[in-house]
Amino acid sequence: MMPGTAFINIALVLGLMAIAAYLDGNYIIIPACILYYCFLSSFIVQMVGNRMRQLRAEEMNERLLEQLTVKNDLLRVANERLAESAFEDPLTGLANRRKFDAAFDEMLMNAHRHQTSISLMMIDVDHFKRFNDTYGHQAGDRCLQVLSTVLNEVISQSGILARYGGEEFVAILPDSDLSRASVVAERARHAAQLAGMAGKGNCPPPQSVSIGLVSCAVGPGISREMILAAADAALYAAKQQGRNRVCIGSNEGLAPSSAT
Repeated sequence: MMPGTAFINIALVLGLMAIAAYLDGNYIIIPACILYYCFLSSFIVQMVGNRMRQLRAEEMNERLLEQLTVKNDLLRVANERLAESAFEDPLTGLANRRKFDAAFDEMLMNAHRHQTSISLMMIDVDHFKRFNDTYGHQAGDRCLQVLSTVLNEVISQSGILARYGGEEFVAILPDSDLSRASVVAERARHAAQLAGMAGKGNCPPPQSVSIGLVSCAVGPGISREMILAAADAALYAAKQQGRNRVCIGSNEGLAPSSAT
């Protein structure tokens, strides 16, 4: 019921009571009706005011809840982006060292559980310091971006490529024996050489990479550090042998890998 209608109804009821009392000679009822009308009117005004304040409070709560929901969504998106950036190399967009370590540990456990082989490639850009000294660090950054793109196009079909540090990359190829990994490594080396020869991203010829490759069956006692050390030794051998080549590391101390 609207307040105005309530006032009218109360006034009619009390007015009729006052008239009846007056006609009956009971005059004291008239001021009592007036006082009661004033009391009820004041009560109605107070109740209406309380209800209006409640409605405004509910409306404000709804707006605040909506704003809070929007801000929570924005915060969630920001946290997701922050989490992604924590595992991403800012220059190349590849996985960073932190993500590589986590992914490598997980792949080693899977390989051990399923008794499959795993391959690792250490990739280093040849003569990169000389490139930086000649063309500048901005050109060097662009060079790494271009090479990371062409390398990832080849390697992402079989595994994960990460920036290991500086001009060095590392690739993990799960469930991959030596024969299959060698094909991927040669394709990656050839793709990098073509990118350099085409002059992409301020990479004048000859721009190439050296790759150290190791492949093994994961068994008890085989650790991440052992495989990394073997791949790093193979990379060093590739550079010693003239760079721009794939050198397969020794499996001494590692479980043998089945090559097809």
